[in-house]
Amino acid sequence: MILNKAIDAYQRVAAIMAEIEQILPSRKAEEIVLLVREMESVQEEIRDMDQDVMAAIRHGGQIHGEKIQELVSMMKQIQQTNRRLVPQVSTIMAVQKNELQKLKTGSSMMRRYHSHTPKSGRLLQSAG
Repeated sequence: MILNKAIDAYQRVAAIMAEIEQILPSRKAEEIVLLVREMESVQEEIRDMDQDVMAAIRHGGQIHGEKIQELVSMMKQIQQTNRRLVPQVSTIMAVQKNELQKLKTGSSMMRRYHSHTPKSGRLLQSAG
């Protein structure tokens, strides 16, 4: 049944968000990015089944009332978690972006640096 599949998918999103929430204090950006990508993949699955879920709700809303309530409850839980996570993830990503920009700037500066000393080995010739 499509509602069960949708509930399972939303539960996977909630589980991934819980993992992200546990990792956030350690600021492990690489792990967070991997989890976010996994979550986006599950969200894509959810988007693909949205039409079927809506059809099931329209045609059997009274029959599937309990499943619909469970689905709505999962959606609300994910929305609340999302509100907590977005500011934290955004902050981490902004810091990562800033660090990357500093590294790029430093690398660019080093590429432009040229020594003005002659390359003939003059110090070695005059030492002997």
